[in-house]
Amino acid sequence: MVRAALTFLFALCAGCATTSEPSLHELEAFDSWVHSAFSKADLSTASSIRAIGKLLTESSVPYEAGHAVGKWRVTTYEFDGLTIVALVQEAQPQRALLSGIIILSSAWPLTNGLAVGVPVSKIKMPVPPSDKPLRYCGLNECVEFGEENGQISKIMLSLYAE
Repeated sequence: MVRAALTFLFALCAGCATTSEPSLHELEAFDSWVHSAFSKADLSTASSIRAIGKLLTESSVPYEAGHAVGKWRVTTYEFDGLTIVALVQEAQPQRALLSGIIILSSAWPLTNGLAVGVPVSKIKMPVPPSDKPLRYCGLNECVEFGEENGQISKIMLSLYAE
C-alpha cells in the first residue's frame, strides 16, 4: 500500500519543478522512496544480501557504538557493478541494516527506472538538489548520481542504518 502511494506520488511529481522548500511530509516520503529504491530482493540479513547475485568479495570490520546491542560489523558486499555496505549483527540470523548502495551497472536499476547509462536529463526528483547538483536528500536518506557524457555513470544511495 505504501509503495503504491509512493509510486503515485513520484509519478505525479515526475514533471514537477520544485520552486519552494519541500515540506516535512515530502522529505519523509522521499526518505521512504530512497530506502526502497533498490528493491532487487529482501536485504534484511547477511544471507539475503549474499543471495542477490554472484558475490565477488565480502569484507568486514567491527562496528563500535555505545548504543548498539550485541556485536555488529560494517560489512561490504561486492557484486559485478554493485556494492552494498551494511551493519551486520554477528549473531544469527545476522540481521543487516543497509547504510549504502553503489550501483555501477545498468543491471541494477532503481524502482523508478533510473539506471546507469540512462540520460541525466531523465532524473526527476520531487525534492530539489542538495549541495551538489545531482544529489537529492530527504531528512536522512540521499540518492546521488554520477554523470559522464550526459549519462548516469553511478548511483549512490546513502541510507540511515538504525
